[in-house]
Parts: sequence; C-alpha cells; structure tokens
Amino acid sequence: GLLFAIGIGSFLWHTIATPWAQNADVYPILLFINLFLLSFLYRIVCLPIIEGLLWFALFQAVNFATQTLLPADTLNGSIFYLPTCCALLLMTIYLFIINNNHARLYATAAGVFLLSLFFRTIDNTICHIFPIGSHFVWHLLNGVLLGTLMSALLLNVKALAVMNK
Repeated sequence: GLLFAIGIGSFLWHTIATPWAQNADVYPILLFINLFLLSFLYRIVCLPIIEGLLWFALFQAVNFATQTLLPADTLNGSIFYLPTCCALLLMTIYLFIINNNHARLYATAAGVFLLSLFFRTIDNTICHIFPIGSHFVWHLLNGVLLGTLMSALLLNVKALAVMNK
C-alpha cells in the first residue's frame, strides 16, 4: 500500500504541482524510509527495541544535520536523500559482514539508489543538451529500488522465520 501511495503521490506532484500534491509525494516516501529502517533494525538486525530506537534516533539526527547544515540545492536538491543512501550502504556492509544470504540484494539496491541519485543530480545540468532531462530515469530506477528493497526485506524476514521454527 505504501509503495502504491508513493507512486500516486509522485504522479500528483508531477502533474498538479500544488503544495498538497507535494505533501502527497513527500510523506509516503518519508514513511517508507523510516518504516523500512525500523523494520531492518528490528527484523533483520534483531536489535532490542530500545537499541533499535537509539539507532533510529541517530539516523534522524544525521538527517536533521544534513538538512540544516548543507544548502538545500546541494546535488540538485538530492541532499534530502543522502542520509538514506548512506544508511542503505551501511546496511549492505553490515549484511556482508555477517554473511547474510541476501546481502547482494541490498548491494544491488544501494547501487540502483546511487545511480538514481546520479540521474536526479545531473537533471538540470543536462537539460540544455537533452531537453527532457534525466528526472524520469530517477523515477524508473526508484521503482526498481523499492521493489528490490521490499524483496530483500521480505526474503530476510521469511528466512529468519524459518530459522526460528
């Protein structure tokens, strides 16, 4: 449902471009990022709730610091996604360290995210050469990213459930 809401919100923002449509775009994305991180910490890392919430609070502090200390137009406005990208890279490294069977899926997701950020970042720069820009590639790759992340999370949760039986 949340992935559907992200798609609808993005469609609304890119077609209507009103403040409420921007909220319809941004809030489902924020909710997905936060719920995914909490799910990862609780279901994959198996942290106790308090410890997971401390890591979650650290992520929020890094988000706040990034948004506060860096100009909003950094990386063509992609600065908003930088802490999330770093968190995904750290998740991937952690999964490789513990030899998790699904670490490659997270690595794929991280690579797709880096590539999508690249296309979002260069969008304004290439518009004079390529008039339709590259923002659409950002959206296409993010669809792949979200599908990959959900597959990886669900496969990990399923594997843990089988192990715990």
